[in-house]
Amino acid sequence: MKGALPCALYLSLLSSLAAQPLVPRLIEGQIVATALNSKFLDGNALDRLRNGQSVAFDFQLQLLDGPKTVARALERFVLSYDLWEESYSAVQLAQAAPRVPVYSTARLKADVLATWCMGRMKLNASHVDRQRPLTLQLEIRSVGAKIQNPLRPQGSVDLGVLVEIFSRPPDPQANRFTAQSQPFTLGSLATP
Repeated sequence: MKGALPCALYLSLLSSLAAQPLVPRLIEGQIVATALNSKFLDGNALDRLRNGQSVAFDFQLQLLDGPKTVARALERFVLSYDLWEESYSAVQLAQAAPRVPVYSTARLKADVLATWCMGRMKLNASHVDRQRPLTLQLEIRSVGAKIQNPLRPQGSVDLGVLVEIFSRPPDPQANRFTAQSQPFTLGSLATP
């Protein structure tokens, strides 16, 4: 019986880490999200950043009606780390080729980095029933050190390629972070 309690505690901790909470908000008819405890920088990607390499991350935010995807936002962010200032820079790339920078920021600490990236992602909710139970799901995957698709130089990716990336199992070498919201309705998010 002694071993059962630590094992149950360990399983409970693992399940709480597996699905980090995601908090949806409705702003001018668009859904935005904040990921609580979003520690997506770790492992191989963090090592690469600390060794002076830039690392690309693909972010996918989905609005789900049960198993059905109602709306989806896909973005690629390229992150770098400044060893002297011990801070991060982030660049959001355009979705269409050429993949030029759209937004950028610098001098962010790790705990603010995910918030900045998530703030760049919005889902159009104008076509969604305001009383329908929905959930939000976030997935973040680091892009490997080598370009995934040699036919697209300099890491460029279009929307179709990003959908294909998130449709296949994650690369064991890549970092992966997921978060999901509690069920909600758009009506419950509306401000009075």
